[in-house]
Amino acid sequence: MRDYHRQLVEAGVRGYAFDDAWRDYRYAIVFCLAYPVIVLGSMDLTSTRGVALGRAMLQRSVCSIDDLNAGALLPIRGRSVPPLTRRGTF
Repeated sequence: MRDYHRQLVEAGVRGYAFDDAWRDYRYAIVFCLAYPVIVLGSMDLTSTRGVALGRAMLQRSVCSIDDLNAGALLPIRGRSVPPLTRRGTF
């Protein structure tokens, strides 16, 4: 992420601090949760291969959100979401 930010600055981007880039990256990780939700919501659930793919996508997305503590960016009634607790697989 630091290399990416450095390249942005070298390319002429101004006024975009590393902390802003890091926050935006974490927001994007949360947004990407939509992909497995859409896939699982629109697939034929009789396809074991398709279900396995959807589960893998969902597990990886949730793990990314957890690893980056990205859920803390989302307010819930004025409070941040605590980090997820992993209890097995999906």
